Amino acid sequence: MPNILVATLGTTWQVIPELLGYTNRRSLPLYSAVDRPSDSGDSLAGIGPVDELWLVTTDSDQGRKATENLVQWHGCWGRLKLRIWSPTGIADITSPVESRQMADLIYRLVVHAHHRASREGQVLLSLAGGRKTMSAELQQAGRVFGCSAMLHIVDALPAGDKSPERQTFQSLAPRDWTRPLPVEIAGCFHPIVVAGRIEPLEGASDIEALHHEFPLEIPAAPGVLRSPPGERLYNEVHRRLKGASQLYQNYRRLHLDRRHAAGSFRALYMLPSRIVAGLQSERIGVDPDRREVDLRWLRALPKAELHCHFGGILAPSQMIRVARSVEDRVAAYRSGDGTFDRELGEIETAVAEGDLERLEARLGIVPTQTKELRRRWKCPEPLGVAGFLLAFRRAPALLDRWLFGEHVDPARFRQVGFPVYERLGDLQGSGLLRCRETIREAMAVLGEQCAADNITYLELRCSPMKYAHEGLSGEEVVREMLDGAERIEGCDVRLMFIASRHGEPAQITGHVELAVRLLEEDERFAQRFAGFDLAGDEQVCEPAALRREFAPLREEVIRITIHAGEGTTVENIWQAVYELSADRIGHGLSLGQDPRLADRFRDRSIAVELCPSSNDQILGYRDRLLPDGAGFQCYPLADYLQRGLRVTINTDNPGISRTTLSHEYFKAAAMMEGGLSKWQVLQLIRNGFRSAFCDFETRRKMLIDAERRVMEIVSAGD
Repeated sequence: MPNILVATLGTTWQVIPELLGYTNRRSLPLYSAVDRPSDSGDSLAGIGPVDELWLVTTDSDQGRKATENLVQWHGCWGRLKLRIWSPTGIADITSPVESRQMADLIYRLVVHAHHRASREGQVLLSLAGGRKTMSAELQQAGRVFGCSAMLHIVDALPAGDKSPERQTFQSLAPRDWTRPLPVEIAGCFHPIVVAGRIEPLEGASDIEALHHEFPLEIPAAPGVLRSPPGERLYNEVHRRLKGASQLYQNYRRLHLDRRHAAGSFRALYMLPSRIVAGLQSERIGVDPDRREVDLRWLRALPKAELHCHFGGILAPSQMIRVARSVEDRVAAYRSGDGTFDRELGEIETAVAEGDLERLEARLGIVPTQTKELRRRWKCPEPLGVAGFLLAFRRAPALLDRWLFGEHVDPARFRQVGFPVYERLGDLQGSGLLRCRETIREAMAVLGEQCAADNITYLELRCSPMKYAHEGLSGEEVVREMLDGAERIEGCDVRLMFIASRHGEPAQITGHVELAVRLLEEDERFAQRFAGFDLAGDEQVCEPAALRREFAPLREEVIRITIHAGEGTTVENIWQAVYELSADRIGHGLSLGQDPRLADRFRDRSIAVELCPSSNDQILGYRDRLLPDGAGFQCYPLADYLQRGLRVTINTDNPGISRTTLSHEYFKAAAMMEGGLSKWQVLQLIRNGFRSAFCDFETRRKMLIDAERRVMEIVSAGD
């Protein structure tokens, strides 16, 4: 790639060969008659030789004379390409308009020089010639777009036209500037490196985009190309400079504050300070009367969901919908099994009458024993559960009331413990998702949930071998889920396998082996596989006990997240990270018990997946918008943000917890003293995308898309 010298040119055209005599000393021996001090060469170390010379000058008589001499000199030497531009009609810079138009052309030269030099070539800027305003704008261009070096040339010629040195200088013809200069002249010029390498200004420079948006005609010959004057690029540069100034101010005000240690979307720092101040001051989750307003804002934001269990996504009405996918099979089995048909008929009658007592009396079980419905009849799974759910097809609210009971009231669905919470999902998960049809329909429901809540990336946790049944292997379950994931538009859905602590060791090993095998055999699976999770009641099994079972995952460099610190001590979190090499931690509610470990999480960017509703429902935390909240413990979110931890907000089981991801952000705010600022919400949303278990390029593109949408929303609200 070429090294390009960009320079402004006034009436003294000789400054160009004066400088090139140092950068291109082998082919332009101007100073060979003088023994130059070594530091002159050292100051130009790593610079040149120049391959192309790009000049901008005024459209004046003096400018034309200077360029004629320079073109003549180039014709005598001709060791590089010479390009010269001049804005049409600007003979001198005597007004602000002419100054802006000249600056616009200078900026274009620097942008296109960068594009041509690409990564391997150098872009050098000479500040030696032209009007001071021209060299100032060239220097500004270097600060914005970057450069390899800024150069200048100073001379020690005696003042006054009558000095011998000055007279000799003025007598030199263009050809004389291609060979060794007289000793008395050669010793008068000295190069200066005004600045070494300058990186482009963050947030202000995008060479590839600017190259296309602001074209520049390149001269085909050394003559001057007259360029129509304009101001578009000048205005764009100064708009970006203003944004960069705001970036610096907001950085100082926000990023240096430990409370904002995790940072937010970079573009937000370029917003006017008043908008940033508004995002900081406006609070979510503090005013019950603004609940719907807050939720509308939250729903509009793009979001990543990192902790969502496939077996817990369905609300009661959605469970009925999924059951309808096998309605014909249920009807066919009823026609051949009198007992099954009669009992379902009695359940339908009780439901039609709204008589829950009769329903329970007929079943002989209460809602907390719904898992027994799976074994009540001899029909193939999941037809028994589906048949029961179909009895509520016209009364989904009654099913909701029967399943959740008092827990329909959020104020009473708190601190119920893990066993009770888990039982509320017994009629879905492996109770319902045990055939192709129900898996397919559940994935369709998931897609609609993502669209309604603006979830653009989701990691879906599942245990395929739990859904496997007669005629449906674990591999086929995975294929059905992959098919469903590919049908979901607008959201990148990835699968994550779960090993359950309270499952048989063979089932844990089976899921590990299934993941490793499919990664090797199925390219589609490899593209959509996010990682591996250990879930279930922590009291049953500590992470360290499964080190041997998880060894193949570490050997295959599979990303790992572990449910830890949910109602247990921080020791489980320590084991998850140091024994099982966890990249993220699910819940991690006891992490604050060990400040050293928390600091380690911050330093290694280990994300913590908080699930506010399920955390409150299982353990009980203070929620200022619910009654009797003062008796519960403080939620650790505020402490984690203060420590600079990478916290993410998730649903866990949206169907069981009766929530959505937007509601989880609102719930998190309600569990914070003073709520969450909109700035903190955006920080948490960015954490979700940054912590995704996907490849670097996918994550980068997601962050760019999310940032663009966030900026649109924030700007529209200004």
